[in-house]
Amino acid sequence: MKCLNIAGIASISLAVAGLAVGLSAAYYWWKASKVETDPGWSGDPSQSAADALRPIRPPDSQLSQEGWLMAVLTAARESARLNKTAACLTAVAVLLSALSSVLGALAGCF
Repeated sequence: MKCLNIAGIASISLAVAGLAVGLSAAYYWWKASKVETDPGWSGDPSQSAADALRPIRPPDSQLSQEGWLMAVLTAARESARLNKTAACLTAVAVLLSALSSVLGALAGCF
């Protein structure tokens, strides 16, 4: 039976780290897909005491549209932030996996 040397242990460690970081990236992409658009108005009728403290929907259609536009922009900004985090984590996961592969190939040389 072949023993694990330092390079083999490092390769396994990097592979496990790449898996963990990759799963974290998937979580952030999932969160980015679940961002909701909320104009900040209370529901009809108010669902809770906290909901009752929110402003009511403006009767003017122009103000209502502006509220929805701001809500869409805010949701897009939050989704973009989460996507950026997920993309960076994916890059780290790919780097860790590549290093794991290289060390795994070199492990037999030592």
